[in-house]
Amino acid sequence: MTDIQNEIEKEVKAQQLAGKIIKSVQQEIIAYMPYLSHAVMQMQVCFYPIKEQIAQASVSFGSDGVNFYGLASIVLQLFEQQENQVLRLYLHSMMHCLFTHMFTYDRFETQYWDLAADMAAENVILDLHWKKCELDGDDIRRRVLNETIEKCGRGNAETIYDYLCMHAKERNVLLQYTFLFRQDCHDLWRNTKKEKNLDLTEIKQKWNEIEKKTELSAENYERARGLEPGTISRRFSLPKRKREDYTSLLRKFMVNQEEIHINPDSFDYIYYTYGLQLYENMPLIEPLEYRVNHQIESFAIAIDTSGSTQGKIVQNFIAKTYDILTANDIFTKDMHVVLLQCDAKIQEEIVIHNADEMQLYLQDYTIKGYGGTDFRPVFARIEELKNADKLPDFRGLLYFTDGIGKYPKNMPSYQTAFVMPENQKEVPEVPSWAIQMKVSMEELER
Repeated sequence: MTDIQNEIEKEVKAQQLAGKIIKSVQQEIIAYMPYLSHAVMQMQVCFYPIKEQIAQASVSFGSDGVNFYGLASIVLQLFEQQENQVLRLYLHSMMHCLFTHMFTYDRFETQYWDLAADMAAENVILDLHWKKCELDGDDIRRRVLNETIEKCGRGNAETIYDYLCMHAKERNVLLQYTFLFRQDCHDLWRNTKKEKNLDLTEIKQKWNEIEKKTELSAENYERARGLEPGTISRRFSLPKRKREDYTSLLRKFMVNQEEIHINPDSFDYIYYTYGLQLYENMPLIEPLEYRVNHQIESFAIAIDTSGSTQGKIVQNFIAKTYDILTANDIFTKDMHVVLLQCDAKIQEEIVIHNADEMQLYLQDYTIKGYGGTDFRPVFARIEELKNADKLPDFRGLLYFTDGIGKYPKNMPSYQTAFVMPENQKEVPEVPSWAIQMKVSMEELER
């Protein structure tokens, strides 16, 4: 009985001391970066009880968006080894909350999202250039992050995740660096709502408000110190999706393909003629016999024919798509476009092989459907066609819909874009792996 009491007293003292360390960390963050005070105040600290098994407590640290969890003994151990580690750990978990990385965890390929979220959190921390939170290995982290961001364009988790999903070779390399970016445990992100009876929508909304306050506070901090706008605030600004016209979106589904014919843009007739004059029938420089064209090999267009997407806008969408595809030699000679009409099930499936067939289809187009909306049959059908080798070099799926329906749980192996009418009242949230785009009637006019 005495031994148990001693252990309890020892743990209580450890938690008290660890609590002071975390409190000191919070004060340091606020003193150095006052614009993060809203986020710091939202991160309540909880230590695992003494009877909690290590397996249940996972790997010492993490946050579910409500609390920052940790093992008191590990806090003391890390602080003794290198006090910067505790500060870095706390900042890392706070960045996950600030950018709401945990609230859509069940919709992602978790291995890729874990790495993407960790890289995004570390990117912001390294960008602070705060010596107080520097760790061994930061030079490697910076190098890997810089190389990745250069390729994918942005350092936020969503962009890095998309890059990992779409580039298998690069993904396999980056996954080897997972240990380098992992600071906390993400197990707390799983089933949080069920296990702790939490309203994740409300919690996410709070963190969205904190993110806005943080950005505003950072802007005020910049002005007060005469800093260039965006010097600090850009780090805490969630990326805004740039509106893109439908033509640009469709061009994302093009395939780079080499066609064998003369490229006049890279041919110099002066040297060619001079060679003929000097050596009679021998030109000095042969013309380049190829150029790279952006052409579509194989992709699919799905039309949601449920009651909510009827009428002229559907016809305009198909017609506009046809205009874009037939412009500038976008189609290859062996075009393979699958056109699907579907509501809760597939109502029609047509394969278009050339521009003439597309024109005939448009002339005799009739909407078939009017039922409810379920997106899954289209994705299942595409997988069937791919497995049967009927979609050569498949590029992706364009799905015209109001977005209200049942989505697949798993991310497909190809690009997907959900194109929606701009003026609809309800705008649903599509899966994170898909492109969501709104189009107006004016934009679809021919």
